[in-house]
Amino acid sequence: MSAADLDAVADLRAVLGDAVSVDRTAIARVLKDASWLSPVLSEQIDRRAQEAGPVMGVEAVVRPRDEQELLQVTAIAARHRLPITPRGAGTSGFGLVTPERGGIVLDTRGLNGTCELEGDAVRASAGTLQGALERTARTAGRELPLLVTTYASATVGGWLAGGHVGLGSGAHGAIWDGSVVRLRAVSVEQQPVVHTLEGAAAEPLLHTFGAVGLISEVTLRTVPARRWVEAVGSFPTFADACAFVAALARDPRLHERAVTAQEEGLMPAFGELAQLAGAGPGVLMLLDADQLADVGALAAAHGGTIAEWQPWRLGRNERPSIAAMVYGHRMLWVMRAFRDAAFAHLYFDPADPLWDIALLKERFGERLLVEMKYIRSPWMLRALGLDAAEAKAGLPASVVVIRGAREHEDRVGELLRFCDAHGIHYQNSHTNVIEDNGLFADVAPIVRAKARLDPHGLLNPGRLRSAEVRP
Repeated sequence: MSAADLDAVADLRAVLGDAVSVDRTAIARVLKDASWLSPVLSEQIDRRAQEAGPVMGVEAVVRPRDEQELLQVTAIAARHRLPITPRGAGTSGFGLVTPERGGIVLDTRGLNGTCELEGDAVRASAGTLQGALERTARTAGRELPLLVTTYASATVGGWLAGGHVGLGSGAHGAIWDGSVVRLRAVSVEQQPVVHTLEGAAAEPLLHTFGAVGLISEVTLRTVPARRWVEAVGSFPTFADACAFVAALARDPRLHERAVTAQEEGLMPAFGELAQLAGAGPGVLMLLDADQLADVGALAAAHGGTIAEWQPWRLGRNERPSIAAMVYGHRMLWVMRAFRDAAFAHLYFDPADPLWDIALLKERFGERLLVEMKYIRSPWMLRALGLDAAEAKAGLPASVVVIRGAREHEDRVGELLRFCDAHGIHYQNSHTNVIEDNGLFADVAPIVRAKARLDPHGLLNPGRLRSAEVRP
């Protein structure tokens, strides 16, 4: 360490005591996230580790236990101009806990406590597991509109800073679509300030990789709770499965927390669930248990059948949960079957999503395996330049599986270039730079928020290329 770094760590230890660790093993442990899912990010991180060493210049892990300690950490970091890499539970797949400039890792898991109901909302510290908020809401007959698939391990602040969709997105959209009632965010300056950001004012901190402000507390809206059941559908063709998913998404009377069509080649990745579905394409579902017969009739109208898997429970389920086989969590299941695979988040034309899928299959064949779902997100439709009024079922979305991506260096780039050439929208999950993500055509509001909350550019440096730093 430099003399200045030694002084900074000494100041932190004087204030927080054993909440500050300089143990290199502990540092290396918290520098891991799910970026191994991306061959592009994995290569970048390996190169960074070779250049800067296994702890990448990080001098300490700091784990504040409440908002007051967080204020003390940010004041010391600002005084010493010490970079901060915020970390929740590390479930993100964006390489967000790989520091560009060393400094400290701020482990927010110490910022946890009780969840409190506020009318039709639930409030908790940022380090609280999202599943705890869902559990609290259910005591009042409510539930979260969006639930990350890693709800048993993901912190709510980390999910909002790094993720954007989850269980319930087919009905309630993404985190920008009214799920966030309020955030408390701590600025990184010598006299830090706690800012209360309500509604749209909180948007610049959502899915911006922890680079804009330090979230200390979250208030999320809730909706009436339903009794969910997990089920799997079987259909003659993938087109039939997609047509069923679209029809279900368009019907406001039918309630679902997840409905995703899977190509036949993907189904074996889901183990014994595939045996229940039988041969052919499948649909993985979390449905309102009281509407199972109605959804079954809709499936039959599209040539398919539905089989119940198990009731969904917030805690441990008797069998592997379909809730952990959809959205981002599905990658872990698919990697069991295709260890050489990578993934890409694609968004299709709402007017004719099957046309985009046909283009992809014509070009890539079985090297590309497709799932299909809908996200009812006016915010994302606007961000992608699509007409929200015409997208009656929502935004057609897919996490496609790119086979052989770890053996062939540029297979991810080849897919994204093809999408660029054919007008297929995507979110680039193989970058940890906000401007390159694909969902932020205008970063000006993000730049302004960061200038106010992080004037010295100490939060996750390098994540916002357009950041303005106060002289």
